[in-house]
This record gives sequence, structure tokens and C-alpha cells, in this order.
Amino acid sequence: MEIDKKRVREQKLGARFTVVDCEGIMTIGSLKIKLDIPWAQSLKDKRSATKSLQARLRKDLNVSVAEVDHQDVHKTAVLGIVFVTTDRTQADRIAESVLAHIERNTDAVIVDVERDTW
Repeated sequence: MEIDKKRVREQKLGARFTVVDCEGIMTIGSLKIKLDIPWAQSLKDKRSATKSLQARLRKDLNVSVAEVDHQDVHKTAVLGIVFVTTDRTQADRIAESVLAHIERNTDAVIVDVERDTW
């Protein structure tokens, strides 16, 4: 696929970073998912559950995942998930797949979901 150079703008930020605005070329989707882990008695229990879930999401759905909040609370986890695709319809499908995958592969309860696409 050849990129239309008129639609791609670069902004140099020092020597290490380049921000590329690919308007209309790709869609970035993100999810912020808050999970309740009622059985976790320690941060070790929580870490075990979240690391396993993160690995499955990366392997099965090819998304980027990180724990982004409440790292010091053993019964709550907040995962940030990001993915890139070609259009918003596909981004919505991936987001739904992520949520279904979490419900199937863990006993943690989804408490809240925030979605964004750019």
C-alpha cells in the first residue's frame, strides 16, 4: 500500500521522536477497562490474574496492553488497550472482541469501559 504523501504530515520533536499525522490512512482504537478482582487477597494474586490476561490478549488479538491505574489496589485493575486498524468499523469489531475475550478468559468482573478512536 502506497501512502498518499499529501495526507501524511510529520512533526519533528527533537532528535528522538517524530509524530506522524496519518489523517484518513489508519484508525487508532483504545480501551480503558476497569476490572474488579474479588478473589485477590494480595497484589501477587492480582498480578497473576492480570499478567495472564494481558498475555492472552496480546497473543490472541494482537493488541498492546498495560496496567495503567490502581497498581497498588489488590482487588481492582485498570487495563489500557490500544490497537491500529484501517477503519472505525474494524476498530469497533476489535474492541468488542477484546471485551468478549476478557469475559471468557477471566473471572474478573468488568466494572467500567472507556472507548476512543482517532
